[in-house]
Amino acid sequence: MELNKNLQNALNTYADNIAIEVENHSLTYTELKNQSLRLLAFLKADKMGGGGQIAPPPPKYSSLIVFGSRELEVYVSILACVLGAITFIPLNPKFPKERQKNIIERTDNAPMILCPNCLESFRKIAHSLSNLLIFSFGDTQSLQKEFPKHQFVAIPNLQQEIDTNYQESEIQDSSPAYLLFTSGSTGIPKGVLVSRANLANYCQRVQSLYHFSPKDRISQFFDITFDLSMHDIFCTLLCGATLVVIPHKNLLNPISFLTSKRIHILFAVPSLLAYLQKFKALKENIIPNLKVALFCGEALPTPLALDFAKAAPNALLDNLYGPTEATISFTRYRWIGKGGIAKCGIPQTTSEILPLGLPFAGLSVSLRDSLGQEISQGEMGEIWLGGDQIALGYYKDANKTKEKFIVENGMRWYKTGDLGRFDTALNAYCFCGRIDEQVKIQGFRVELLEIDNALREVSGVQSRAILLEKDSLSTLYGVCENHTLNSKQILENLRAKLPFYMLPSKILVLEKFPLNANGKVDRGAIKQWVIQTIESQNPTKETKLHQTHDKDKIDFLSYGEEMLNLTKRLFKIPRSLSGNGNRETLKILQESLENLKIYEVSSGTKAFDWEIPKEWNVKDAYILTPSGEKICDFKENNLHLIGYSIPCKCTLTFRELESHLYVLENQPNAIPYITSYYKERWGFCLKFSDFCALKEKYKDSPQKFQIHIDSSLENGSLSYAELYIQGKSRQEIVFSTYICHPQMVNNELSGISLACALGKLLSQRENPYSLRILFLPETIGSIYYLSRHLGHLREFCIAGFVLTCIGDCRNYSVLHSREGNNLADRAAKHILTHYYKGFKEYSYLDRGSDERQYCAPNVDLPFCTLMRTKFGAYPEYHTSLDDLSLVSAQSFADSLQYVWRILRSLELNGIYQNTILCEPQLGKRGLYPTLSTKDSINQIKDMRNILMYCDGKKDLLEIAEICDIDLLVMQEWVEKFLNAKLLIRVEQ
Repeated sequence: MELNKNLQNALNTYADNIAIEVENHSLTYTELKNQSLRLLAFLKADKMGGGGQIAPPPPKYSSLIVFGSRELEVYVSILACVLGAITFIPLNPKFPKERQKNIIERTDNAPMILCPNCLESFRKIAHSLSNLLIFSFGDTQSLQKEFPKHQFVAIPNLQQEIDTNYQESEIQDSSPAYLLFTSGSTGIPKGVLVSRANLANYCQRVQSLYHFSPKDRISQFFDITFDLSMHDIFCTLLCGATLVVIPHKNLLNPISFLTSKRIHILFAVPSLLAYLQKFKALKENIIPNLKVALFCGEALPTPLALDFAKAAPNALLDNLYGPTEATISFTRYRWIGKGGIAKCGIPQTTSEILPLGLPFAGLSVSLRDSLGQEISQGEMGEIWLGGDQIALGYYKDANKTKEKFIVENGMRWYKTGDLGRFDTALNAYCFCGRIDEQVKIQGFRVELLEIDNALREVSGVQSRAILLEKDSLSTLYGVCENHTLNSKQILENLRAKLPFYMLPSKILVLEKFPLNANGKVDRGAIKQWVIQTIESQNPTKETKLHQTHDKDKIDFLSYGEEMLNLTKRLFKIPRSLSGNGNRETLKILQESLENLKIYEVSSGTKAFDWEIPKEWNVKDAYILTPSGEKICDFKENNLHLIGYSIPCKCTLTFRELESHLYVLENQPNAIPYITSYYKERWGFCLKFSDFCALKEKYKDSPQKFQIHIDSSLENGSLSYAELYIQGKSRQEIVFSTYICHPQMVNNELSGISLACALGKLLSQRENPYSLRILFLPETIGSIYYLSRHLGHLREFCIAGFVLTCIGDCRNYSVLHSREGNNLADRAAKHILTHYYKGFKEYSYLDRGSDERQYCAPNVDLPFCTLMRTKFGAYPEYHTSLDDLSLVSAQSFADSLQYVWRILRSLELNGIYQNTILCEPQLGKRGLYPTLSTKDSINQIKDMRNILMYCDGKKDLLEIAEICDIDLLVMQEWVEKFLNAKLLIRVEQ
């Protein structure tokens, strides 16, 4: 009863305090208590066995799956479970379908609470699940029709009283509070049962250490499937503070969120600091409001800790340590005391990573040898943790529980598998690695063997997962023992089996795995091979630059990092067809592209059948609810305001406002992108889930909403920019991208960032062709440009490319011209065929971007469109879900290399004439291999085919297709033939 007693006391004592904030929504302690108890009463009285009794599923205790993510309903559900002695089992919508299904099946298909943000994730697995009892927030009728084998029960409005006879029953502190599934060495996730007493004891220790107060605002960084989230939730609620949930979009860089929301307490994984440092976000004194910073989940490098301490100079900084089996964290190392470095100064330390520290009061740490005996001081041994935070054991795995959980002299111990030693100088335990092959990735504990098994299953061959660490970041590689495998297909299949943090960044192929002295596969030797392979094939600034079958040496990854940084900088700038946001964007591009020229075109200017629209700018826009809550805030997300909304200040009832609100019912957690360029109106966009909540609360209310749109729509100008790079030839290759969409990464900013990187790259070299890069508002921008420059482009443009949706990490694609066989079409298809298996081709019937103008009848320029996933073909398209999570430095680097290869194929292309009658003698010119092998025979065949088809009529692209040879590989031989005067170039 201890946990419930403390929670009930906090809920009553801090009744009017804000308990939880989730984006624009919040609950007071009274509201949280009432809604949780109403949900609990409803569940027990009506739906889980009848008569107020829960029908407990095996093994002994009643349980509920909570399928939710960062929404108020999650916290109401979790609290209801704890107050009612129901073991809650968090389920993550980001997990792959197979893992979600496995967890549900492992829990004997326990009843599920389905939260609004997870409806789409549930739909993807619903057909493959056995019959489930599902309690759903909101309407269940459509779900019941869609999935009739499941029983759906609608959770009533928890803001209203529910008539029940629920009575609180006796609760045992030894019963499980929650069941969390972690990575398992068998490939099956391990379920860890943590008792109510474990959780209560942990929270009491934390409170005695940090003295959180009701005035504190505490962040929730972790998903509920990560046990560190339990610290955030329960340590906050037990002290009357406010839990502030960090939205998904802010997780990689939460600094602005931490400052704007006045966060006092942060709990996060060290890898967050590595990302912040990489993107130069850890500026000194940028988070002055932070009082306590706690890090746990993986090793914390001292340099990262120091950078963060300078960024948060008033924050105490502790390094915590503890596995899920020991309830959240178990030891603490105080690196910077209360008041931060502003008060305590910068500590002196020589260790590369911060120590684990000492156990919390009342707990014990012991270092043991392989026989379980305590080691001598100074030696390294396995870390055993003992005390009342040690979990109950593994769910339905008595053997594993017996192996890892030990009772000695009345104390319960957990054998962590971590290696440690005690440093007397530091008076602290220090981490020294793992005795097995369990690792931490992004703070998640992972068994490499689980990834091995998944790799082997999808590839059908012997496989190993290898983790490399550099600059405080971890990169996972999959290595398979077969040279004929399709690496991209393996990665695609793995996505259905493993969560995101367990997915290899790349699949490598090793012809034969090395063995150790015992005849077992030597993972260490494979790791060394991976290191050498990556250094030679996937370079960084410190290693050899990547060769692209060309004399140019390009560090694509460095460009990818620049592109990602540029994207982040441009992300929240409001862009449309016109306006100051477009000008600001182009000015930023001009910082990297000195010769970029920016042009302004006055409103009303004619362009073929169109004219330039009025200029639109927004100072502010939002809605105030009758309770005074600000929603649909344009400054929070540009997509909230319909593009080109006219000014408006008025008050409306919900029914009057409803016709001005736009949502996506099939994507309830996405803000749609909607614009009205050519008809004057105003409106707001919001998540369907938020709309439903508003409608439920205000649909019949006479209360008024305040509408505030401070915008201007008046004669001004349209901005566009052009970069021209003079080459050896006046003939041009043109790249075009658009600058008219607000706050969408892949759809809008990927093309801008890639075009900028390409312009920077091309400006540093001697180019055989001239290059022209255009940054235009979509449709009207390209129409205007063509109205002024069509004659020039017809004369000089040999190939052109629209760049759009080209930053994601999915597959590659091309949208062809009307005829489908111009030079740009052919070059793109050639590179896709030879480098990007599984690529997609689209015809002009699928057009949707500026290829509509460049390839229109009577224009007919040799353009096509280059993409990763086609516009409209990925679920995040034209919504707020098209955010920074879709791109990475690596995906940008890969996309740049894709475009670069196409450009190089055009530069190498040309028409050549064979100068020798009959077949030339290669040997006397030193062109014939001196050693005959299978490879050399194929090489000779390719060489002769090139010569035989160079007839002065066909260009190299056509010859490469006939002979099935990569044009970029042909370059070396064509140059040799030219030097040997076997070929002459007859046409560019």
